[in-house]
Amino acid sequence: KVMPMLLSGESRCGKTSTLCWLAHSYFGVPVYRANIGSMIGSLMGETTRNFKAAIEEAKTGPVGIYVMDEVDGIFQQRVSDRSGGGAGQEMNSAIAVALALIENLPPHLMLAATTNEPKIVDRAMLARFTHVVFPRWDELSEAERHDFAKSHQMEGAWEADSYAGSVQAARRARVARILEGS
Repeated sequence: KVMPMLLSGESRCGKTSTLCWLAHSYFGVPVYRANIGSMIGSLMGETTRNFKAAIEEAKTGPVGIYVMDEVDGIFQQRVSDRSGGGAGQEMNSAIAVALALIENLPPHLMLAATTNEPKIVDRAMLARFTHVVFPRWDELSEAERHDFAKSHQMEGAWEADSYAGSVQAARRARVARILEGS
């Protein structure tokens, strides 16, 4: 059985692209992405039904890595019965169902998730995943930032203040090279 994987790190640090690389280069399978935002429903029980339907579809779907981006949208820390009202009860219910579904995934199903905010993800949910933490950009040495930029074909973008800044700098450099060539 493959344990689900949760990748966390700041925005634009390469969580989803890493999963895509793993799927294609290491496992030789496609990536299927679930839109967490579309699972959140306004009616009681709708979020739970939508999540359950997504997992059931993945169980019967083709072999691949099934990715849920930004899982903190649904799987935030549970609230006590006295706080959160109906919305809190709805999210608590969705987490309870998700925990049971994840515990009973078939051995062939590779499930992965991403979040920018692992601290707000429910602790029981975190325990069901192998948690891979991407370091913060400002914690990387100059050499590590340079290696990241080079490995992502973003030469000259390693001096930025963040992953997102390095991506933006690389895009600007590409556009400038294209314009120079025309």
